[in-house]
Amino acid sequence: MRDAGHAEREAERLASEAREARARAEARADAARETIAYAAERIMEAQEVTPAQLLDALGVPVADMPPVATVEAEVNALKRQRDALGAVNLRAEEDAKGVQVEHDALVSEKADLLAAIAALRTGIASLNKEGRERLLTAFEQVNDSFGLLFTHLFGGGEAKLVLVESDDPLEAGLEIMCQPPGKKLSTLSLLSGANRR
Repeated sequence: MRDAGHAEREAERLASEAREARARAEARADAARETIAYAAERIMEAQEVTPAQLLDALGVPVADMPPVATVEAEVNALKRQRDALGAVNLRAEEDAKGVQVEHDALVSEKADLLAAIAALRTGIASLNKEGRERLLTAFEQVNDSFGLLFTHLFGGGEAKLVLVESDDPLEAGLEIMCQPPGKKLSTLSLLSGANRR
């Protein structure tokens, strides 16, 4: 009877320890379930997929995954890097559109200016060509008339107008070449008062 009482107490002690172990195991299981549920919520918030879908997407067997501490350290390092980048400019897209519109307007204005410059240069070239032609025509007429007038006034000799210092009549200077009767051909500015008798 003593042995049976002793065995009963031992059985009760073992049953009590088993109940405590079971309660601890159930508490650990509840905590693990809560952790799993919390992790599933975080995965859904961050990635918008279930844990099973995420595992399939990663394509890495669970046994080959790095320890949780390593993953958390990497995540924290990446978060610090993200935070170091500073605040996100939420107006960046609108600002970029505004800059693009301004850029397009400037490019269009530049094209207009280049077209206007080309048209202006064409117009200037045309005016210069016409001006040269008219100047040379008028110069020839004035030169002929000047030579006749000089010969008439001095009773002989010859005189002519000469374009100097440039091949372009629009930029050339003008010299008067005279040869009164009995004198040598010279520019009008070189003839002295005595020579002009």
